[in-house]
Amino acid sequence: MENKNDKNGKKETRKRMIRLRNELRKEKAEELSRSICGAVEMTDSYREAEKLCIYMPVNNEVDVRYLIEPARKCGKSLWLPKVQGKEMDFLAYEEDTQLVAGAFGIPEPLYSQEPLRSQESLSSQGSLRSQELMSSQELLSSQNSLHSHVLAPDNKRYTGDMGCRDELQSCVLVPDSRTLVIMPGAVFSEQRGRIGYGGGYYDRFLQKYTECMTLAVCYDFQILPEVQTEAHDIKPAVVVSEKRMLI
Repeated sequence: MENKNDKNGKKETRKRMIRLRNELRKEKAEELSRSICGAVEMTDSYREAEKLCIYMPVNNEVDVRYLIEPARKCGKSLWLPKVQGKEMDFLAYEEDTQLVAGAFGIPEPLYSQEPLRSQESLSSQGSLRSQELMSSQELLSSQNSLHSHVLAPDNKRYTGDMGCRDELQSCVLVPDSRTLVIMPGAVFSEQRGRIGYGGGYYDRFLQKYTECMTLAVCYDFQILPEVQTEAHDIKPAVVVSEKRMLI
């Protein structure tokens, strides 16, 4: 069991790395993100994947949106995380999917009859992963709500109205061995240990769906020789930075 000093050390390491990442100039972050995404496209797991689970970047995280266009061109389906309580699922992200502020102000797919959160409610979230991207016209452009692009558990297209949030459990990604989950993170080790943001969402999801392939992306300065992790922390199969690939 992790002792109190180890836990405090983990928190301090996370804070320090997020601070360093936030200091990265926007132009440099974009340049490194393009390089990292190019390296991801060269991996076996990306090439084999049919379902690609990405995330919407905040706070200078590696911008994996550079993967969207090439992934769609080669026929991969794209999925974005949606948090409900302590659980996370992935919902389909198609070209006409409208995004809205979800948990912690992070963009999530919007479904019919699901209430749109106001910017006022966003500002009260106070998450480590802020809502800074929500003003982007790209993310919040006026689009039709998604009705028929999410796979139900029987792998058939759901064709009706999505309704309220309570109904979303029957309309989520069905992970399989061709599913690649691309993970963000605050700190990584040379042994592929990962420190996330403290919520444990990716850990719980991947403990449940062990068939998924996993890959994490980060800037090279986020990789340390060692990091303090816990038994339940999922270690990604691959970690990709602009300088190296850890396997």
